[in-house]
Amino acid sequence: IGGGLNCWTIWQITTIVGIYLGSIIPEKLGLNFAIPLTFLALLVNDFRKLINVIVIIVSGSIATLGYQIIPFKDITVIYETVKQNKSIVISDNNTNILNNLVLEFIDECWIELYLDEKLIEAQNFNSGDQYSKVLKPPFKIIIGNSDSVKGTYNGEYIDFITNANRLTKVNIIYFLNE
Repeated sequence: IGGGLNCWTIWQITTIVGIYLGSIIPEKLGLNFAIPLTFLALLVNDFRKLINVIVIIVSGSIATLGYQIIPFKDITVIYETVKQNKSIVISDNNTNILNNLVLEFIDECWIELYLDEKLIEAQNFNSGDQYSKVLKPPFKIIIGNSDSVKGTYNGEYIDFITNANRLTKVNIIYFLNE
């Protein structure tokens, strides 16, 4: 009982400290701040021996360099079913044309459009830019900084944010023949 009570007490104290310290950390840091700290805490004990420090530095360097060359490392895939004949339009300038993709950009953003798995367009946009293109499915869009764009296809709202990668804000949306 003594060992269990001791563990429980330490658990409760560190939880209360975590709640207090968590409220001090700015909300905008979120998991981008907390996850690396968790792994750093796991490494602290390993810094006692020189060989461990060398292994940590070498493996960390290899992982960092490897991350730069891995294709599709930051893409979350979403399958978006395209429905016909809806009348939601973001901008009054764009009429609801069949197979019309309409995008409005709130901040800097980039897109890539693929038709039959071939890149047909890659472009950067700034705040206030608008984009419109007529495309027949199947096609896909890859969007960087996905929370900075609003869009419709055939007048139906496209959700670029919900399934985007939380760290990179990159998203892929497939428009299928369904």
